[in-house]
Amino acid sequence: MSFIAKLYEQSKLSKFIILIAVFSLVSGLALRTATVFSLNYSNDEAGTSLYVTGHSYQDVRTLMETSPYVQASDLLVMQSEDPNKSLLDTIKIISEEDPQHPPLYWIIAALWVKVVGDSEAGIRILSLLLSLLALAVIFFLVQLLVPNNPLAPPIAVALSALSPFHAVFAAEARDQSLLILLALLSTTLLLARRWKTYTIVLIALTYTSLFSICILCVHSAIVFMNWNSYKRTDRTHLIFSWVTCAIAFLPWLINLVLQMRMAVAGLNWLQFDFVSDTIFYFRTILSYLARTFIDFNLRADSSSVLEYVLQVPFIIGVLAVEFFAIIYLLYSASSKVRSFVCVLILSNLLPMFISDMLTGGSSIVVGRYWVPLFLGLQMAVVMWIADLLASKNTFQLKAGFLTLIFLLLIGGSSLVQMGRSSVWWSKGDKDFATAINVVNESANPVLLADDINLMIGLSRIVKPSTALVMAPKILARNLCEKFSDIFLRIRYLPTEQLYQNMNGFTIERIVPRFFRVRCNLSDRQNNN
Repeated sequence: MSFIAKLYEQSKLSKFIILIAVFSLVSGLALRTATVFSLNYSNDEAGTSLYVTGHSYQDVRTLMETSPYVQASDLLVMQSEDPNKSLLDTIKIISEEDPQHPPLYWIIAALWVKVVGDSEAGIRILSLLLSLLALAVIFFLVQLLVPNNPLAPPIAVALSALSPFHAVFAAEARDQSLLILLALLSTTLLLARRWKTYTIVLIALTYTSLFSICILCVHSAIVFMNWNSYKRTDRTHLIFSWVTCAIAFLPWLINLVLQMRMAVAGLNWLQFDFVSDTIFYFRTILSYLARTFIDFNLRADSSSVLEYVLQVPFIIGVLAVEFFAIIYLLYSASSKVRSFVCVLILSNLLPMFISDMLTGGSSIVVGRYWVPLFLGLQMAVVMWIADLLASKNTFQLKAGFLTLIFLLLIGGSSLVQMGRSSVWWSKGDKDFATAINVVNESANPVLLADDINLMIGLSRIVKPSTALVMAPKILARNLCEKFSDIFLRIRYLPTEQLYQNMNGFTIERIVPRFFRVRCNLSDRQNNN
């Protein structure tokens, strides 16, 4: 008898869960698609457009160093298809400029762009499709993890379809959706013991992200905690798969070692003090822990009392659900499920936390670094709810049902809000959007920025005619003569140093780290 047939032979609750999963799947697809078209293109996504069209950050630097200023339209050209560029250019650029990012996603995206074009929505649709494939894989993965509970797979699909963290990355022209898909698929193949396919997918996983090490830790935990259940032939195949994967990844690992200076430079921004204090640091961790199921774009540094009053009770509710799910996991789940979820969470969270404590960095505030942990929390909650709903105890049954409905409602509401917004925490902030509107209302503006990645991202959201200049240490007087308005967007430059370099200018803050620079009247008269 098939698995689906077993579901239909269960109680009315089982059939209702299937209907919920189908409704959630359809709703999630519609809401994710809306998000693809609504959210602004982020700085990192602009970098993706740059890479997949065969251009590099060095090309942008060269252009800006050889010209007094460039227009935003000039940088947009470098993020568009170029018949003189090939897939080999993309691979070469990634290997030299961004070696800490294995190239598989950018290879797939470069091929995708040649088919659908280089529009923002076109590139994002690739991530959307990958996220939908992940939903199918989740069904079979959970089926293998808990074969005796037929409610668990449809519950997993329902919660994943309306999960804000899945939706965020489905609307991101980056490699996170591919990482999620391959992480789930490789684990499914491991549990199914499909060794040849497992080897191929595992190699693809390592060439997608260095965070694949978290997934390899999970696989190792699953195998060693259930070592006696593997036959000798299975053990041989497994070791062969791991050795083959290591050998296959060796060329990129050698390149990473040879380009270590560029890799370290590419991660230097993590040492910038994004975190203002310890309270903010741990508040960020708590907000991210809840984003598996609720995300109304509440930032940890928000000063809005109303936002906290309206959202914090629901966030606390989600954190309570995750807490009880982890407790259940530790005491009641099978060793296979326990090793899968616990190692997935700890192998991701602990290295980030320890690294930040030792170096003073802020990797913990980068949402895309949380992918394995998000998956682990989601799986823990799925297993707990499925176990409650399979119980014959009326109280547990009601608790499981109410918890499921609660998570689906707040997840769906989060996606509705996301689909109606142009700015999200993963794309910038509301204040930044306000400043850009001020720039775009100017007649003849020039915009200075202290980071090349910012500059490329800004080219996507300002008027094409806006002049862009890399922020110099001392502002040139001729800017007052050529442009009606001068704006400054800083990412790394300390505010104290900024004011030291403003002799002869008046600086007005529009929003944090975004300024309007006014020339003194006497300076304008002298220039004239």
